Amino acid sequence: MHPEFACNLLEALSLPPWREKLDWGLHITSKWEKRILFSSYVRPITSTSTTNSYEGRAASFPHFGKLSAELQLHILGVCSASTLFQLMRVSSALRTEASKLFWANPNAYFVVDAWWLLDGGYPGYQCCDLAFLQNVQNVEIAYEPYLNRDIWPEKNGERAVRQDLITTFWNSIKRRFPRVKRVSINHSGEPRIGGGFDTVPPPLQALVQACPCTIEISVLILERQHFPSADTSTEIQPRETWQKSQYRLTGGHVWERADSRHSETILLPMRQFRGLVGRFETLKHRSWRIQLQQQGLWPLAIEALDRHHFDQGRNEPFACPWPECDAYFDKGGAWTKHAVVSHYQHAGPFSILPDEIRALFEERAILLEERRGQAKTQFSRMRDEWNNAGQEERIAMERVWTEQLESNNLGDVTGGKASNNKIWECFLEWANGSYY
Repeated sequence: MHPEFACNLLEALSLPPWREKLDWGLHITSKWEKRILFSSYVRPITSTSTTNSYEGRAASFPHFGKLSAELQLHILGVCSASTLFQLMRVSSALRTEASKLFWANPNAYFVVDAWWLLDGGYPGYQCCDLAFLQNVQNVEIAYEPYLNRDIWPEKNGERAVRQDLITTFWNSIKRRFPRVKRVSINHSGEPRIGGGFDTVPPPLQALVQACPCTIEISVLILERQHFPSADTSTEIQPRETWQKSQYRLTGGHVWERADSRHSETILLPMRQFRGLVGRFETLKHRSWRIQLQQQGLWPLAIEALDRHHFDQGRNEPFACPWPECDAYFDKGGAWTKHAVVSHYQHAGPFSILPDEIRALFEERAILLEERRGQAKTQFSRMRDEWNNAGQEERIAMERVWTEQLESNNLGDVTGGKASNNKIWECFLEWANGSYY
């Protein structure tokens, strides 16, 4: 792992007091950013503390409907996203208000790729549920560093901002997310030293400055923080570290660092397609999720070791399990922070764990690898199905896909032809190639 992404790893881990069980379904990106499945986000809370919480008592309160409207709204205001989502589905009386609170949650953002928006936000380029996007108010945009060159290309030694791409970007957002109120652009590239105007790369500055006035815009940037070389404290300090900061552009065109930012980044649910291409996209999405879970095992191992010594009333100080490291931990959370800062590059080995915990992680790793192997087998069978199909069968497969484009209102973008659709092009490239 690159050291600049260690701050993402720390944010992905739970620190004491631990109120929920270890999340074996943790999804982590290659840059150690936590991603939450929508199904997990709306799943009813199962922690043991729920039954004693205000929300738990409210959910089982049989006389809730007899309370005044003001009290009902107050109770709804402290409900979790999962409770609000259930009310949206089963309570006609509370559906409208629960929906307002669910979508307006300022701590939850739904993530979408910047390249898709810059390409026009065409439905045939993504497999997310387009109807779902209509209600989203908070959007996190995953912005990769290479996009800086697309927006701010160099020609004959000079650079110029491509206003056409910026216009396309914001038009895509307004069309796909008509109810959007807040946008956070997550720039996951090279960290920058210091703060202020130079913190945000010029292409991102141009993108932010073009934001419609009805949308609250912010940028997430990795920053390198330097420490003085002389340190009189007894604790060894790193010479530099990284943090992810959120910046907003004020009315006076000054970049200001925000005190806090949202804590949950949620994956958009996938829409379902039929036929061979639909199965291909579903399996591709499933394989990607397996990869995210495999990448989540090392963060889970860090947290599990901390919990082993300090969770559920235990207080068992321990020394750092890494050879040649003499750090010692006498309180919960200290090991987690130490591991992220000092041992981020050692991701992978479960040998540092006690036997009973290591066995659980090894079993989980084997299970995920088996699922990955099963997915590869299914990919191979799909490729054979396509390659062994005759001309008429392939035409029928294409017809099934084309009909789905039309039923999902994609015909206006693709001209009703599967061959003009990015998902179809990706499928053909895969069927005739060797990846997956």
